[in-house]
Amino acid sequence: MISIKTVSEDETRNVGTMLGSILRKGDVVGLEGELGVGKTVLVKGMAAALGVKEYVTSPTFVILNEYKGRLPVYHFDVYRVPGPGDVYDIGFDEYIYSDGIVIVEWADLIRDILPAEIIWIKIERSCRKRNIAGKTSNMAQNRLFGEAGGVGGVRVLHMSFTGERYKEYENYLVSKIGKEVTRKEVDKE
Repeated sequence: MISIKTVSEDETRNVGTMLGSILRKGDVVGLEGELGVGKTVLVKGMAAALGVKEYVTSPTFVILNEYKGRLPVYHFDVYRVPGPGDVYDIGFDEYIYSDGIVIVEWADLIRDILPAEIIWIKIERSCRKRNIAGKTSNMAQNRLFGEAGGVGGVRVLHMSFTGERYKEYENYLVSKIGKEVTRKEVDKE
């Protein structure tokens, strides 16, 4: 597992762009985090890297948005789905095993029906804020992402890559982002 701190929407979107640039057909990304933490912002970055030209929004009330890019992107938001089995009513299993990319917001609500091989991203808010000059204590991070304007809380993106197909993804992101990434070996059961 790796953890990446971001201090703005732009930085969160940039992480999504880096991940999106390496996604391949059949990949599944599960997103977890409280309301407003930046799940859709991360999806916007992934979609942009996949060549999606449309405006990306959270499908909170429609459950699924489909986007055309170099690969189809199937963006689910299951927050309002009554139970895990109810997503099958909209053909969820057909999307999961398609040639597109499946991204699921609130994936923790349907964890039991998601594939074993998955990229899992839990986004949390950190209590550390940017100071008035717009700096954080992690100067290397600012060099990586550029000085982003605005005041906002820090987000921590905890990313787990489960399955053989995703081992190289984790290594790529660590090499791309560098030492700003905290890497933790997770016990494999």
